[in-house]
Amino acid sequence: LIEKSLENILNTDITVINMGLHAGIGLNRLINHILPYLREQDIVILVPEYGQFSKQINGFGTAWFLERDILHTPLLKMRKRGFLTFPTEFLSYLKETFKKPVGGTTDTASAYRRDAFNSYGDLISHLSLSHDEPITPFTAIPEYDIRSIKAFMRYVKLMQNKNVTILFSYPCFQEQSFYNNENIIEETDEFLRKQTPCIIFLGSPRKYIVNDSLLYDTPFHLNADGREKRTLLIIEDLIAYFKGTGN
Repeated sequence: LIEKSLENILNTDITVINMGLHAGIGLNRLINHILPYLREQDIVILVPEYGQFSKQINGFGTAWFLERDILHTPLLKMRKRGFLTFPTEFLSYLKETFKKPVGGTTDTASAYRRDAFNSYGDLISHLSLSHDEPITPFTAIPEYDIRSIKAFMRYVKLMQNKNVTILFSYPCFQEQSFYNNENIIEETDEFLRKQTPCIIFLGSPRKYIVNDSLLYDTPFHLNADGREKRTLLIIEDLIAYFKGTGN
């Protein structure tokens, strides 16, 4: 939908690849994984969940699966990396390792399966599923951490060195969860805008507030209707940026 909309309106070829795999990988780790593939004039759109600029920026349990089980990175090497830190939830990693086979879960109701993604990288396995449990609002999200943001800024510099355009957008977030965390969301946004003037910010956090009818199973995870709304919002912001009418 993003490709077609931008190609029709801007009259240009654009290939969209979704690398938003799992918040547990950590924003810096996701950037680290795509860095070798970035080319001059590429456009990177960062849309991290709130809390990603705390120590979560390097991931937690999920990062272990990615680094150790899939990429076969030695544990000692993980400890010595420059910008990335050793994941702290080792017990969580061990628990998941012993609970599931290496091939992944066989639970057909799980959204996290290897066959859950389409060719664009979009997670689609849950779109036809229903989730009847009430979605519990987040009472508190982690506050931003100065060291984490400094590490993020070093990754921003690496992307800049490749002459890519860096855009920043916001996650859709459950309405009550947003208002429970409004102060820290606004403080983090203001701090990021001051510290990273090279990043182009699209829209605002409030624009992406959604009600429970558009959510699947968490205050961040969207159902099919929510995904469509979110996609149309990012298209709106992108077009405003390309036409020079955005913020």
